[in-house]
Amino acid sequence: MVRSLSRWQKRQNRTSAALLNIPSNYKVLFCHGGGRGQFAGIPLNILGDKKVADYVDAGYWAASAVKEAKKYCTPNVIDAKITVDGKRAVKPMSEWQLTPGAAYLHYWPERNH
Repeated sequence: MVRSLSRWQKRQNRTSAALLNIPSNYKVLFCHGGGRGQFAGIPLNILGDKKVADYVDAGYWAASAVKEAKKYCTPNVIDAKITVDGKRAVKPMSEWQLTPGAAYLHYWPERNH
């Protein structure tokens, strides 16, 4: 069971990195269903000496993540919410104002709305 889970996670990391064009010096985190608990865990474990992290605001859960991040860093909040044909969508990444040297980019898709 543990080996098959480990293989699955490695495969998903490679697939996600390739699909999203994530450089090899970045990691994809897979969090259990209680993601709200990770809102503190991510800055506590990834910030290091940096003080700024980028947060893509795509809705409710992103706003909750930003609220928690403010306890540990200065989140650069990227408003990515748009409406396309009456449906919620996210702006193309090319339009996001990312912070050079940010510790990480936090993106939580709002697929359950």
